Amino acid sequence: MLALFRQATVEYGIPSCAQGDCGGENIVIAMYMIMNKGHHRGSFIWGTYHLWVEVRSQFARHWHAFFIQLERMHMLDAFQEEWNCHSISGPDTNNKSPKHREHNPALELGDEMTDVADAITCQQQEHINYQAVHIPSHQNPFRRNEEAIFFTGFHEVVTQDITLDNFRLTPAECGSEQYLMLETICIGCCAAKDINISLADPIWYSQACLWYQALSALSFFLLSID
Repeated sequence: MLALFRQATVEYGIPSCAQGDCGGENIVIAMYMIMNKGHHRGSFIWGTYHLWVEVRSQFARHWHAFFIQLERMHMLDAFQEEWNCHSISGPDTNNKSPKHREHNPALELGDEMTDVADAITCQQQEHINYQAVHIPSHQNPFRRNEEAIFFTGFHEVVTQDITLDNFRLTPAECGSEQYLMLETICIGCCAAKDINISLADPIWYSQACLWYQALSALSFFLLSID
């Protein structure tokens, strides 16, 4: 988290202040901002609740509904179960699959920590409502030239607009006269409220088609290398 933030400051400069939610991953950002911009001046502002309301209502809910629909209708859940059994190569994965990896949730603060930074970090702990979310490092699942081979085949599927049956993307397969344009998601405290999200915009149908084309290409690719 800190490495990404510092990378941004190299390009754009250190901002006068920064704002983040009350997650433990932001403690290093708060420490960095206070050390560079000073204490008791709002160098780091805890809490982004109004921002998240806008992000969820105007953006995230539609993607939430879209992925729920992929799980319910277009085999995303089945793909996830199968793909999570594949081992991941890399120095920090021990060639284990996501199902077998043991994630270390410890927060890495780096070698630049000093006594001052430690004091600031401890002082800022009162703002933390939940522990840092561990984000596993990204590892490319393809070996050697496999990525180029896969994307060559995938682009060919997209270019030719190849459509396979049994992906429930046609009205006949959906059991209605048109592709389903509403998806229900749960929101609110304890997910106690259901709301219907419209997926009527053509972009969502296009994204669903792109998903099944990528899934089809990947399935054929994996069969070809077995």
